[in-house]
Amino acid sequence: MYRFFLIIMVVFLSSSLLAEEITGKPMENLSAGEVGSFEELSSKPNPDNLVLVYIPDIELILEKVRALKGGELSPEEEEAVRMRTTAVATPADIKE
Repeated sequence: MYRFFLIIMVVFLSSSLLAEEITGKPMENLSAGEVGSFEELSSKPNPDNLVLVYIPDIELILEKVRALKGGELSPEEEEAVRMRTTAVATPADIKE
């Protein structure tokens, strides 16, 4: 879990810095209740430590995609599904 968190933080920080460099202004912070793709939301600054929750649960989505494909997904395919799936930003205490 710690390793996953560390990876997310690296991606988050690098995408925020890149956006500032390209636009010349900081990205808008992630806000509670904001909905979008996991990729879009995870790229925003998150000073309130909001948690991204997949809608519906990512395991249900992956199960459906596997069924449609008729087999297992490659790691790259699974990552693409995870990044494009809809998520909502929520405070950590509400997720639990």
